[in-house]
Amino acid sequence: MNAGKVNKVLLGLGSNINPLENIQKCLKLLYDEFTVIAESSFYSSPPVGYIDQNNFINGCALIESNLSPNDLKFNKLRVIEKVLGRERTGNKNSSRTIDIDILLFGDLIIKEEGITVPDPDLTERNYLLIPALEISGEMIHPIYKKKLKCFSLDRKGLELITIRNHKDRVK
Repeated sequence: MNAGKVNKVLLGLGSNINPLENIQKCLKLLYDEFTVIAESSFYSSPPVGYIDQNNFINGCALIESNLSPNDLKFNKLRVIEKVLGRERTGNKNSSRTIDIDILLFGDLIIKEEGITVPDPDLTERNYLLIPALEISGEMIHPIYKKKLKCFSLDRKGLELITIRNHKDRVK
């Protein structure tokens, strides 16, 4: 499914365990592995679901990939998560060193075990939508058939966080 074709892929990045360090390491690994078109600003936001934990830092990266959605998720992004110490538990809202989600994959709609694209939270969670709009507001949401910039914003609870440009990071 779309393997070989170069697709624009919107990724959501989040962390609440050493988040500044882990987000920077994640971005470096993404730049090493893919063509990164853009990275958004990053925002601190309160946790969802299980609230007795540190705030998360969230943002987005727009990449190009010729991998299939499954190959990208399970053979590249999950490997990056593992390298950065991600441990998957039964609680999807638990603390994590890094979380990398495929928010949009070109114009694909996928609902299979282990992968749902577009991410159903994209238009519902301001910590995903606001950074996504910074770098991909013209992308079309394949289910709603409208540009991301057409969705309403609520900046309540978000605080802008400065993360150094990837070129300033020690390699």
